[in-house]
This record gives sequence, C-alpha cells and structure tokens, in this order.
Amino acid sequence: TVLDVYIIISWRGEVPFDNGFSNWARIGLDWALRQNHIKRIIDRHERRRELFGAAWLKVHWDKDALDGYGLAKITCPPLSSVFVDMKIVDPTDLEDAEYIAEVMPKSRSWAKMEYGEELADEIYYGGTDRRNIFEKEHTTDDDDAFYLVHLWTKMYDEKTNKNLLRLIEFSDDGVLLFDSAKDEMYKGKPFYQYNKYPYFLTLMYPEEGKLYGFGDGKLLMPLQDMLNDLYDQVRIASRPNRVFFDPNSNVDLDTLDEDDGPVPCDNPNTNIRIVEVGRVNPGLWQLINNTHQEIQRVTRFSELMMGQGSKDKTATESAIKQQQGGSSTDH
Repeated sequence: TVLDVYIIISWRGEVPFDNGFSNWARIGLDWALRQNHIKRIIDRHERRRELFGAAWLKVHWDKDALDGYGLAKITCPPLSSVFVDMKIVDPTDLEDAEYIAEVMPKSRSWAKMEYGEELADEIYYGGTDRRNIFEKEHTTDDDDAFYLVHLWTKMYDEKTNKNLLRLIEFSDDGVLLFDSAKDEMYKGKPFYQYNKYPYFLTLMYPEEGKLYGFGDGKLLMPLQDMLNDLYDQVRIASRPNRVFFDPNSNVDLDTLDEDDGPVPCDNPNTNIRIVEVGRVNPGLWQLINNTHQEIQRVTRFSELMMGQGSKDKTATESAIKQQQGGSSTDH
C-alpha cells in the first residue's frame, strides 16, 4: 500500500570487516520493516505522542511468525496497557526499573494454541469485573476473553553476577502460564541476548520529575473550552426575535406558527411585544480569531499549512499550501 513505500534504510558498520555484511544487513532490515508495516506503526506512535505527550514502541521476537522462521515484531502498545516501576521518573532510566508490565486482551482459542488445552482451561474467562484496574466495557466476546499480563523484570544471577532479563506470563486471575526462569532454555541466560527491556518511550514535551510528558492535547483543551464559551455567547447574543403576549390575549401558544400570518387575539386591547434579534459584540469575533491563531501556534500549523491562507503571492506558495494542507489534514 501507499503507506508502506518510500522507507529509506540506513546502516553503518562498527568495524572494517562489517562492511562486507552491510548489504545483507540492509536487505534484512528493509524486509523486516516491510513485514511490520513500519510506517503505519510510526503514524500511530506519532499520533499518540503528540496528543498525549508520550508513546511506546516495543520490539520483540515472534518465534512462530512466518511458519516458524521467526520475525522481529515492532508494535505500539497503548499507554494504558504498559505499567512501569513507579521509581522511574526519567525515560532514559528504563533499564533501572525493577519491572515493566504489559496487559493484552487475548481469547480462549489463542490460549489453547499457545499454552495447551489443560493450562488454558484453568484461566477465568468472561471479563475482568473482579479486577477493577482492568475493567472494560462488556461485549458479546467477553465469555471467551481474558487479559494476559507480560511481566518483564531483572533477576540477579550469582554465576554471572548480572541482572538477567526475565519474562513471566500470567492471566488476570493469577494463573501462571510461563516463566523464563523455570525454563531450561533460559537457564543462566537472559530472555533476550541483549538483556534489555524491549520497550522504548518517546516524549513530546518532557516534564521534570515525571516519566511521561504532555502533548498538544493538554495545551489545546483550555483553548477548546474557551472557544466553547465564546460560541455560547455568540449564540445567546444572536438568538432570533422573541415575542411576548399579554396573558389576557388568550393566544394558544402551542398552535402558534410563524407562517400563520396575523396572530388572532380575542381581546384587541392587549399588548404584544417583540424583542428584536440581538447584536454580537465585535470583541467576541476578535477573541475567537485570536484563539484560532493560538491553536495554530500550539499545533505549529500556520495558515499556509492549514490550507486557509488567501494571500498567495507566488506559485511556490500555492504549491506549498496544497501539499502541506493535505498532510496537516491527515495529521
């Protein structure tokens, strides 16, 4: 698809004899990124980062991909599904965290295929109403669904005097499904050879002393509230004509229609007062325009990028407006 083309791979060898394998590395990287639809992942990651202020990337090995050949998988977990050791307040210190946990919704059939029917039957299915932290809206599929928790931690190994990466998998009701520390394949070895957490956190606007930063959403919310208030004032000031009838006129207001012509009154001596439409204070329109300019400043989108500018002087400006207007709309 169009989203997955024009991805440029760059590579560099660390020592001279790496140059002989550089072309293989380029082909492998290019193929792996195509298999992961990397541009879609990046688009999703950037949307979350700019809106919420932070976004996760996860790189892990899927041993069952491609008929057992295996593939490095790149995903973008939602912010609400990743939990980090609360002592970590700097994204560059993630490797010092005692744990990083990720919560993923899975199905009964997936559990049977991954862990076997006997172990899968021990899992509690049917939603997670017993775990308030994992509450979700009930759907028709909840009877066969559960939450899988991946707990990544570091375990000290006395033989190597190092903290080795450990993966523990369990269901939301506490059924242990996998523990790399008890697997013969990982005895004395980290779960991944590079011995680091497979998570990467990027921020929009960092905040001192906090793991997560903030994004454009935090800056735009007060501006949106201000716009709502201003437009409420405009609607109130520009309401249509209001007609007041004397109670002695005996007019049936429920059957009154603007197209009925003259209003019949049983008592011609009664009064009918019409309040004309109000006028909108010009200062309201100025405040609204100023607020829109502030929104463009916060989002770093000028009138040219929004495709709203009308003062084109050159053909180049017109071409830039057409290109950037389309890209900012997608953004």
